[in-house]
Amino acid sequence: MKSIRLALASSFFIPCLLCPLSAQDAAEKGQFKKWLEREVVWIISEKEKEEFKSLQGKEEKQAFIARFWQRRDPSPSTPRNEYKEEHYRRWIFAQQHFSEGVPGWKSDRGRVYIIHGPPDGEYFHQARNVISADQQLESTERSPDSIVWVYHQLPLAKHFRGEMRVVFQRAGGLTRQNFVLGESQTAQEKADTLERKFFPASNPNWMEADVRYRLTMAGPPGVINARGAELPTSGTGDFAKHVADLFRSPGQLLEEEEEERRRRIQSQDSIKKDIAANVTFDSLRVDLSWESYFLPQQEWMLPLTVQFPVQGLKGQRVDIYTSLLDEQGRIFDEFIDSLEIPQDYPLENVEYGNRFLAPAGHYTLRTVLREVESQSSGTALLEVDLQQRSPSKVAFGSVLVTNRVEVGSPDQPLPSDSELVYQGVRLLPMRTSQFGSDSHLYLYFQYWVPEQQDCRVVLAASFIHEGQIIKRIQPTELPGSAQSGRDWGTVIPLQGFEPGQYVLQLQLMDLEAKSNDFHRLRFQVGS
Repeated sequence: MKSIRLALASSFFIPCLLCPLSAQDAAEKGQFKKWLEREVVWIISEKEKEEFKSLQGKEEKQAFIARFWQRRDPSPSTPRNEYKEEHYRRWIFAQQHFSEGVPGWKSDRGRVYIIHGPPDGEYFHQARNVISADQQLESTERSPDSIVWVYHQLPLAKHFRGEMRVVFQRAGGLTRQNFVLGESQTAQEKADTLERKFFPASNPNWMEADVRYRLTMAGPPGVINARGAELPTSGTGDFAKHVADLFRSPGQLLEEEEEERRRRIQSQDSIKKDIAANVTFDSLRVDLSWESYFLPQQEWMLPLTVQFPVQGLKGQRVDIYTSLLDEQGRIFDEFIDSLEIPQDYPLENVEYGNRFLAPAGHYTLRTVLREVESQSSGTALLEVDLQQRSPSKVAFGSVLVTNRVEVGSPDQPLPSDSELVYQGVRLLPMRTSQFGSDSHLYLYFQYWVPEQQDCRVVLAASFIHEGQIIKRIQPTELPGSAQSGRDWGTVIPLQGFEPGQYVLQLQLMDLEAKSNDFHRLRFQVGS
């Protein structure tokens, strides 16, 4: 019996002795663990993390990592992956500059930097003094009390997309490390100066003490004070939302965007099926309007505005499906967008804008609005005629007033093939016709003159407020030769305009043919 037991015991231990984990396997396992728990820990989604952990073989994990980066590649047709390169640049930078008793990637500043990149602005605050290499500092002021990073916007944010201030407060002693982003040498110079000033100290180990700059507040500028020393160290409500936005994983955003794209495609297919089945859309009111601008490439830009009442839709998500149909009823182009109406939306109506590009022709513009939860819908149809005009007399085309513009530069001129660009300025339509009293009004319009006829065209314009003309534009002579898509623009400062409703009256006059055309539009000046 003893020999049998000995044989059984020996056979039990044989597999462990014959199959040890090789050094190469251990190294590969360590590399995969490092990749997951250090290198991509702040940018991977929870779903991706769980999937990676469930993989067994080396080949499976290597294939996952390849897909992980390909999924994020902004230019998959090129050999470079700019996203991957930028991520590792940030990761290495955090390691080099934000080590605070913990590895740089693990610190609060390192985490924010890896997710969002360098801030647009950075500021330092002391309780009583600002650190300066040429001034004597109290021993309690060896390092900044707070460091403030400013981001003009956070594209990853879910709750708040405007300007964000991020406050890090000191939670320790001083160590020789950078206080600022590594592009500046000033930080290390300050640290060296402080070391000379305060060494030796009563505690000979103070130079090895950790300096932790921990996140204490994040939010819009109007909500927080820039001086972190005066801020609370914890919070709930909006603060919690801002912190969630700050630490939101780019992988989570990627998955949410992919899921939203799938949902929109399903919604678009559903709406198209309902249209084909002649399902009635009449529970929601939808108003549709459009303009048309002739572009130099012999095609038209068709900006459209969809307007609908907000009543009953606050806190809801709506899909807006719009298609441009040709003369045979076939879809020339289409898009679907989704809007989430806030509970505190202040206006009675929601306005949504988009545009199509199309060659000359006759089209039908169709919009379907659908509330996602209840599936209640509304529709609007408009006929659209995009043709070069051959008027018998001088005539206005579309007229635009806006204060939303983008200006190009000699090094980076604005493209004009698919945008409304006039003399190097891109003109962007406004959702509302309301201007500030300290802003400028950009006026742009297209006009037409009779073919094979040279005209002497003069523009006269005046601003009318409460029935009185309060300002005139000096009569201006415009090019009068017959040519497709004549246009003209100018900038008008609104300083001195009192708050209220205004009418801009435009008049085109052909002095040779004694003919004219009028156009009137309304806008409002706020305080």
